Amino acid sequence: KGEALDRVRAAERVHAGGWLIDFGGQVAVSGGAAGTAWPVGLAHPAHRDQPVAELLLAAGSLATSGGSERTITLDGGVRVTHILDPRNGLPVDRTASVAVWHANAFTADVLSTALYVMGPDAGLEWAAARGFAACFIVPQDGSDQVALLATPAFGQRFPL
Repeated sequence: KGEALDRVRAAERVHAGGWLIDFGGQVAVSGGAAGTAWPVGLAHPAHRDQPVAELLLAAGSLATSGGSERTITLDGGVRVTHILDPRNGLPVDRTASVAVWHANAFTADVLSTALYVMGPDAGLEWAAARGFAACFIVPQDGSDQVALLATPAFGQRFPL
């Protein structure tokens, strides 16, 4: 998705102006006039139609990775996700999702998947050490509430 968004965004050089492109799970935006931004919602990892926060994007791309979509149920009722951990070849089994902002859509796409595989603790530490804007959306046990765990770069770009 990220590479495709970057290619579509290249058309901005020809047709300048404000726009938002949504590829489902990832958006790329251009605000056009100074000071304009697009409202984009962060969805609950388990209830995709339930927003947990709204971000204002003026430029760049926001990519989200999680295990709530694109799953299959195996014999015996075991649900597996489409994201595999390259360290062991197994599907990642976690309820959290992660959103990453980057000026480059391909980079945001790759980072969101890598951080999702790492998990909230290791992913946030890794992203913060490198100055990436990332936020894990972590469901709280026994409720529909979530914790938003963000890197300093994410908090600076999107006050939560």
